[in-house]
Amino acid sequence: MIPNLLPVVFRGRFAALAGDNRFYLAPHVEVLEGDHPDRVFVSVMCFHARDVPVGRAHGPYRDDFAEQVARSSLMADREFGRVANLGNADLAELFSVPLEQVAAKRSDLVRPERVRT
Repeated sequence: MIPNLLPVVFRGRFAALAGDNRFYLAPHVEVLEGDHPDRVFVSVMCFHARDVPVGRAHGPYRDDFAEQVARSSLMADREFGRVANLGNADLAELFSVPLEQVAAKRSDLVRPERVRT
């Protein structure tokens, strides 16, 4: 039996397939070092994708919401708030996240429907 696999898209490009017990990174993501910000970010998106079909997260799965969950997981509100005065590049390095996700996190903090951490 083939497990249900959800495609995960990051930056408008297929990045992974997420299943119940494992995920498969696209070749352009898999070749990155294990601690590369893009690889880590996509992996966290996959964890969220895995949680949707089993009811641990609200569905249906959406890439934009998976990105928001990943941002909240990797840049918790409290820790981010303590250093929010730093520039985006410094914050991306500090939290080991893709640069554009720092600006998105800043936007998340003022959205009422954000994922709270």
